[in-house]
Amino acid sequence: MPLYTSQDGYHKQSNKQQMLERLWGKGILSSLLVGLQTGTTIMENSMEFSQKNKN
Repeated sequence: MPLYTSQDGYHKQSNKQQMLERLWGKGILSSLLVGLQTGTTIMENSMEFSQKNKN
């Protein structure tokens, strides 16, 4: 995410960027991404299984 220039002329990161960097540094963000990918894969496999059994 890009930096922005505040009223005092300094370049600052957005609060969202700062939060993402803190989560990444603590390893939390990578764990969330792995969990999201796992859940997506399970759902896709379940849907595929369901479609095969309908036919």
